Amino acid sequence: MAVIPVKTDEVLKTLNLSDLSGKQRIADLFRKWEEPVLLYIKKNVTETSYKDVTSGTPDDDETVAFTIAYSYIMFSKIIEFLNLNTVGEGIIESTGIDERKTQLLGTDSIEKKKRGLELSGLRYLRTYLNETGEKRLSELSKKKIHGMKSALLYNTDDEDNWWENE
Repeated sequence: MAVIPVKTDEVLKTLNLSDLSGKQRIADLFRKWEEPVLLYIKKNVTETSYKDVTSGTPDDDETVAFTIAYSYIMFSKIIEFLNLNTVGEGIIESTGIDERKTQLLGTDSIEKKKRGLELSGLRYLRTYLNETGEKRLSELSKKKIHGMKSALLYNTDDEDNWWENE
């Protein structure tokens, strides 16, 4: 039996979203994105490993890696279309004590979560990545380094030189 595509209920179970099981809207969304997710995985893994997981001959490690990776990548593709635990539209980032005060995920937060989910998926596939996949993993793994200026303040009689970089 082929490992990927992973059935909707299994993806939801893997992502701890089982409460969305059985909803037709969710099943339709997963079906719509199944082919793009498979193409994404095919583009980023070796031909041999892709054939193994789609033809039904994977080993246990491949089964686990591809099942989890498929789930993360699927979620990264559909997160902006889901309406989880919300009052109104969108995914809630935080909820106040009063249910009427909620903060929805903004575009920047959704993009950040999508990159994080894609990165997680590729990390599970690390052993099976081809050159394209390795490059994408490297791009997603890079951290922005923010410089920070610091100064040491101290009391002195010289008012013209009241601070100094250390």
